[in-house]
Amino acid sequence: DTINIWKIEEKFLRPILRLADLDSTAYRQPASGKIKLFYCTVEQGDLRGTGAGKYIDWAERQETGAKKQSGARMTWREALEKQGGAYWWRPKAALKPTKIALRKAIDVLHAPFIFSAPVNVDQRLYAVKPKESVDEGLSTAYLCSSLFALALEVNADLGLGAGVLTLGVRSLIDLPCPDLGKSLEPKALAALAKALEALLETAPPSALEVRTGSAMRQLDIELMAILGFSDLKVND
Repeated sequence: DTINIWKIEEKFLRPILRLADLDSTAYRQPASGKIKLFYCTVEQGDLRGTGAGKYIDWAERQETGAKKQSGARMTWREALEKQGGAYWWRPKAALKPTKIALRKAIDVLHAPFIFSAPVNVDQRLYAVKPKESVDEGLSTAYLCSSLFALALEVNADLGLGAGVLTLGVRSLIDLPCPDLGKSLEPKALAALAKALEALLETAPPSALEVRTGSAMRQLDIELMAILGFSDLKVND
């Protein structure tokens, strides 16, 4: 409605997916949603006569809700100027399109959200991008595996917040990870890709259940073989 009222130009908009747009009962997620982010980086003088300029003029006079701590109200401009930047309406952070997103708050599901094309996600999700030296399928398989869930549970600083475990960005960056950048045999990688494809067709498992012979178990077997975990057994 806001876009239509002010006739905001498409070049000043970016599609964004919120956590509410995603299906927690599936791995694969839609690559588009209903919400668009106002993303204007041009100079103020170049906005004359645009819908974006009219929207900015209106927005700077709007007030925020009362703060719990201080009770003070302020305009949108005052609130956003406190976050820095030459122009108050400009984005405070760069968008980082991703095909893999992780929850910042974890209940009984550790599974990542997988997208067919790069998307922008809201601040309740982490955007994860493999290094160029790492095969995208291998990194996706690792993040979907029991090995990654176990690494989170054992090593990450998971603090309690809002009734769920919250994962800090530093904890995610510092999380121990097997070497996913080593050279791989095409045959082994093909077997892993097949196991990943089968897993993505299923519902993500709960951390409270173990399903012997499941698609995740098969993925774990193929992944452990590739990573050279010959001294470990998947059942263990």
